[in-house]
Amino acid sequence: MKRDIFLDKIKFNWKSALTVAMVTLPLSIAISVASGGTPTQGVITSIWATFMAGIFGGSHYNILGVAGALTTILLSFSLEYGFEFLPIIAIFSGIIVLLIYLLKFEKYLVYVPSSVMYGFAGGVAIQIAITQINDALGLSLPKTESILHSLEQTFSNLDKVNLLSLLIFLITFSTLFILKKIKSPIPGVIPVSIFGILFGIYANISEDLNKVVISLE
Repeated sequence: MKRDIFLDKIKFNWKSALTVAMVTLPLSIAISVASGGTPTQGVITSIWATFMAGIFGGSHYNILGVAGALTTILLSFSLEYGFEFLPIIAIFSGIIVLLIYLLKFEKYLVYVPSSVMYGFAGGVAIQIAITQINDALGLSLPKTESILHSLEQTFSNLDKVNLLSLLIFLITFSTLFILKKIKSPIPGVIPVSIFGILFGIYANISEDLNKVVISLE
């Protein structure tokens, strides 16, 4: 009986699980880079965080993923104190969330105006977009805490734009918007994400091989 229930859960949830996984993986990589980390750190965090939350979560209907709103905060902290302190922040954040749950403070969230939430989300989205401009243009510039400083760096290095990186960004970005307009059983973000991940791996391997060849010569 338990086996049948388990198989039924897989049957009815594998599509949504695959969709969330394919969205979360590239998003975790992107947010890790935006926070000042590495793609590998993003993948590891995505796997272990969702795995643990799935085991200890209190609902069968949770959708677990990364929080883009924290990227600008984490980036500022990592630039000032270093990456090694990020796990400590995660632990203390978990403790704070647990205390809020135990003290039943979450009920007061209904008093927060929706305009505050939308304004916060919009501000974070603008900040994340600006911090990713250099990556879209293929500019390898140091991360900065200030958005204005980041824009200043970008405009002062426009002559170093990597046209291939810009072309790939425009193609994937446009494709994603076009696929969002098309009704399909498979969300457009999935094929775009797969392409982006595979191309990133290929580009990284090619770059490493070129370095090896140059060193041998």
